[in-house]
Amino acid sequence: MLLHFNRLQYVPGNIIQPNYGRVMWERGPSHPEWKREQILEGVRAAEFPNRPSRWECVFFFSTPEEARLYAQCGFAPRPAHLYDVELVEPMAPRHNADWKGTGPYDHEADWARRYWRGDLLRFDGSGTFYREELSLSPLRVLRELPAIE
Repeated sequence: MLLHFNRLQYVPGNIIQPNYGRVMWERGPSHPEWKREQILEGVRAAEFPNRPSRWECVFFFSTPEEARLYAQCGFAPRPAHLYDVELVEPMAPRHNADWKGTGPYDHEADWARRYWRGDLLRFDGSGTFYREELSLSPLRVLRELPAIE
């Protein structure tokens, strides 16, 4: 099961295109995450060029626990629709990373390197990770799920 949050309402069979970068580029430097994303993309391009660019990806979670943690930490969009989805192109490049590690936490780029290495932190020792997955593949909506509280 793959889980995806989105502000938009979809029905089974709809395709969600990777578009994180489109939203970022439309707002440019006025986007609140612009500087962070510039650092992440610079490190990726220079040191991890085989990883897919966040700008060209769609984001999702592999477990309900990880999706719930993301929502409970206040990062899911509002209003948030939660979807059970599948990758349209399962062999498209993917990356697992720690969404808590997307900084910036200092003027160095070590936090970005940890993100692109795929270093994961566990939440409270429960085995649940602060993991997000990203892929160049579009997502196909299978069904809408109940909202996570």
